[in-house]
Amino acid sequence: MNATFRTAHMQFLIGPAMTVLIGLGLLVLDRMGQTVPAPGGVIALGAMFAAYYGGLVPGLISAAVGFTVTLVLFLNDQAYPGLAPEDLTRLGLFVVFVPGVVFIISRLTVTARRALDFERANRERAEAVAAELQNLRDAFDQIDYGIMLLDRNLCAEFMNRAVCELGKLDIPKPGERPAFADLIRQVARNAAYAAPKAELDALVARRIAWVSSDKPEPTTIHMADGRVMGITCIVMGDGARMLTYTDETETLRHVDELEELASIDSLTGLFNRRHFEMQAETEWDRFKRYKRSMSVLMIDIDLFKSINDLYGHDIGDKVIRAVAEIGSNAKRGADIMARIGGEEFVLLLPETDLTRAIGLAERLREAVAGYRVSTGDRDVAMTVSIGVAEADAGMANLADLMKQADQALYRAKRSGRNRVSFAQGGPNLSVVTAA
Repeated sequence: MNATFRTAHMQFLIGPAMTVLIGLGLLVLDRMGQTVPAPGGVIALGAMFAAYYGGLVPGLISAAVGFTVTLVLFLNDQAYPGLAPEDLTRLGLFVVFVPGVVFIISRLTVTARRALDFERANRERAEAVAAELQNLRDAFDQIDYGIMLLDRNLCAEFMNRAVCELGKLDIPKPGERPAFADLIRQVARNAAYAAPKAELDALVARRIAWVSSDKPEPTTIHMADGRVMGITCIVMGDGARMLTYTDETETLRHVDELEELASIDSLTGLFNRRHFEMQAETEWDRFKRYKRSMSVLMIDIDLFKSINDLYGHDIGDKVIRAVAEIGSNAKRGADIMARIGGEEFVLLLPETDLTRAIGLAERLREAVAGYRVSTGDRDVAMTVSIGVAEADAGMANLADLMKQADQALYRAKRSGRNRVSFAQGGPNLSVVTAA
């Protein structure tokens, strides 16, 4: 504040002071007998400088000083009081002309300085904004997810480092605004997408149509490096768009793991009841549509409670896992096996009639009967009872098929266990036992 005040004070005084010095110099020369031609013009220059450097008031003060000096010089040339008409004309012109010029110069100076201050302030603001934008660019380049800004013509105004690395793109030079469509085509040419060459054109077309739509829905895209990128597009009010690219590979992997955990029985690694029912309903719909054979096996470990009571739950768990492994090895790739209870399993056999299902059930029963679970001190034998049923067009739903197989299983248990029973005759059950 003090420095500014001193500067303004000096600007106010320096013009009038210089005018006084010029005037004194002219008076000294006059006293020495030296003729000073047009002293008013010299004084006027001092007043103009004062107006330019200090403003209107210093200029007017300098003009007053100059007028006084000029009047004294003219009076010194007269032998008697009074002025010649031409002197009066010069003094009148001085009085009118110099203050007017001082006023004009001061106004022009003020206007010019305001313009310079405005330009300086704009330049400083522009530099500050440029610095902020550069800081934002530098910050965006440090984050791991991609950001792209598109103008209303879908040309890229900004792409951060992550976007360029994702698509194997060159960072645009200052002032460049490549079209989004050209960028997507370049990404395809760079083999950054995990898509066959024959499908790249269609992929590019879908991406361009997606970003051009009014309300783009979040989507994902598979990259050649194995990553799955989640992409969102926010449409701005002026038609511009902001795209964000996030790596969702781990998230999707965890989702898959959670879905698997929700569908898998932790003890055996087989499907659980809920997932089996979902898969079985799909097969039931296929059976109803194409009228192809389909059978189901209900499997139960015989006297499992006695095994648990006699050998403990650890051995009981080993018995359950052994039956699950034997069943998994016996089934085909399209068959669906699940653990649906403590010691109960189900095996769905698409494209399989009753005869073939009974054959598989017998092989499975024999394999279990021939297997032994080691307890350390002794080997534990085990057997299973199996109920078999074939789907029939007269059945209302999958539950009818499961009910027939369950009734056949119950018959096998009542008939002595370690045997296969099967249902015949469609919805009117007739159970036949195979020992």
